[in-house]
Amino acid sequence: MKKNVIVSLADANYYPLLNELINSIKRFEKSRDIAICILDAGLSDQQKDELSSNVDEIKSAEWDIKVPDSKIKGREWLKSQVSRAFLPKYFPNYEKYLWIDCDAWVNDWQTIELYFKACENEKLGITQTIGPGYKITSRVDWVIGKLAIIKSQNFKHAIKSKISY
Repeated sequence: MKKNVIVSLADANYYPLLNELINSIKRFEKSRDIAICILDAGLSDQQKDELSSNVDEIKSAEWDIKVPDSKIKGREWLKSQVSRAFLPKYFPNYEKYLWIDCDAWVNDWQTIELYFKACENEKLGITQTIGPGYKITSRVDWVIGKLAIIKSQNFKHAIKSKISY
């Protein structure tokens, strides 16, 4: 059984990008040792059938915490902002989890290895997504030594999900 897993989420609109992500992973020989699992936020039955031969598991994403309908407004893909904090609930048979957005791709396998190494000893390895068009999406205020106050969307969801550390 594979002990590490890469997880992503997509709806029908992002299906082509999800396929590119999967292909970018599978082109590396070492990917055979890693499971690929998908959270479904609106894939068609045909898309799920096509995916099933390329991934280990597909599960329907849920709203794992209470989110007001006024914030959702039919955008089921927003589940990706919440469900990534609950990956062991969806895919319980793995030791280490790596979330990759479906509009990304893997260029160098060493990156995958570094992420899994980062979460050794029950640690969390995380990288902020940033690009030229992004506003500042997080802030870290260092208090004393390694003690910091972190304000970011990912950290907020991790706290709300009651992830133990």
